[in-house]
Amino acid sequence: MSNRDVPDGFKTTEIGPIPNDWKVLNVEDVVTDAKGSIRMGPFGSQLKKVELVSSGFKVYGQENVIADDFSLGDRFIDKAKFESLKGFEVEPGDILITMMGTVGRAAILPEEAEEGIIDSHLLRIRARHELMRPEYFRYLFEAPTMRRQISQQGHGVIMKGLNTSIARNLKVPVPPTQEQETISHVLSTARRAKEETDAVVSALKELKKSQMKHLFTYGPVPFRDADRVALSESETGASPASWRPTTIGQELTLQRGRDLPKKDRKEGKYPVLGANGIVGYHDEYVADPPGILVGRSGSVGEVTFVDEPYWPLNTTLWIKDYKGNHPLFLYYFLQTLDLSKHAAGVSVPTLNRNLIHPVKTRMPELEDQQKIASSLSTIDCRIALELRKRNAISQTFSSLLEKLMTGELRVDNLEVPT
Repeated sequence: MSNRDVPDGFKTTEIGPIPNDWKVLNVEDVVTDAKGSIRMGPFGSQLKKVELVSSGFKVYGQENVIADDFSLGDRFIDKAKFESLKGFEVEPGDILITMMGTVGRAAILPEEAEEGIIDSHLLRIRARHELMRPEYFRYLFEAPTMRRQISQQGHGVIMKGLNTSIARNLKVPVPPTQEQETISHVLSTARRAKEETDAVVSALKELKKSQMKHLFTYGPVPFRDADRVALSESETGASPASWRPTTIGQELTLQRGRDLPKKDRKEGKYPVLGANGIVGYHDEYVADPPGILVGRSGSVGEVTFVDEPYWPLNTTLWIKDYKGNHPLFLYYFLQTLDLSKHAAGVSVPTLNRNLIHPVKTRMPELEDQQKIASSLSTIDCRIALELRKRNAISQTFSSLLEKLMTGELRVDNLEVPT
């Protein structure tokens, strides 16, 4: 970018245009003067597996940083070993960064974390808080500018990684500390919204699981009336004795999908479905909606619903005939079955429709099918809504992260709530 392309109020730097009142410094310029302010964990020879004990001082690893959860893990060392590795001790406020595999993920050691050390896969950084706020520093490692630097400078033939030398020379944008705090607050607010949505989705999925177990065991009756329902066993489990005895083949007909190699697919609007969902599109279709497919090979037993004309690949079985049953009910019904146990073959297990059709089961009348389908689809619609909300928040977070960390979006006129 030439100087004439730089927006007003910005200056050209090694990491791109940034606001005039920001600085670009190396990581080594923003850490404390204390020895070991940037330090890798101990080499493997310094901390052997046989030296680990069941309790004592905790050994933190990549799993803690990736999950941002420092309660995870059960690796400990005794006091004598801890004293010998005192230089690798962690303190609340330390920035811990993953060095191998999932490189460059960062987290802040919280106040409530147990006393302990880092292992050989983590890098510890202690920032000068008057120059670099820890939360802002942590988000920097998620920003595209930092990710590019790490990718370009990562070393290793087999896998790229970080070391103290690379970390010291990473270049970071340094806004005024008040702006750092505001940036961190905005990003943390977006992240919390995403986490809250994740929690809602998890709760809804648990609700659906519980509801499915109840509905397919007792039928569409209130939970309080479940003990009044007489049950009968079949090959597919317990279900109301009032449901008619039948076989899967009497209630639906499964058909093997058709081969369609990638080279033969032509650009079109019709989804091509494999064992675990849509894998592409084509200008022709095989089956009309609604479509229900079961993974025949690969993701054996995976059930997919599609509400538009589609092409089922030969890695699937699709319902060719619903035989008067409610399609959405059959979609949920198939999810309750362990269809993978009907797979044949050793090296590549494949689902055999001729083994599924004779399976004995019980089936409710259409009115109850509709009630069950309606109850479960209501939960699925809410899950889909929350997932769309989560995706929107994730996209907003990514956009904010990039724009806030380059100064394209300024927040220095906002106050951080206490």
